Amino acid sequence: MAPANGTISFVNNFNFIYPTHRGSTTTSKLGVFSIVMMILLQIFVLGWCANEICHESVGVANAICASDWYEQSEKVKKLLIIMIMRAQKPIGITAGPFFLMTTGSALMTLKFAYSYMSLMIQNYEN
Repeated sequence: MAPANGTISFVNNFNFIYPTHRGSTTTSKLGVFSIVMMILLQIFVLGWCANEICHESVGVANAICASDWYEQSEKVKKLLIIMIMRAQKPIGITAGPFFLMTTGSALMTLKFAYSYMSLMIQNYEN
């Protein structure tokens, strides 16, 4: 029977990774919980910042189009059109060569990690 809160379950079942010679005292569980929370915070801050960069990069083309670019010299017009063409593809932070980092991909990564951890715990208990 799975507990309602996945984080608490994760911390309680973390003892199979955490060295057993330290025991399963409240202090050691609190330490593991603190580490897990800091890792989650780092992942979501990175995901949020990457998501903001991606959304703001799309707004560059809109900002150029909203300006009076057509009243500029021919040289500036050509440069602005090149900038508009380049700004059509969003800029973003990637997680290695694998995928674009966003809040959605951060959540997907955490779900995968939790599923893998649950599987490992289940195999460890058997």
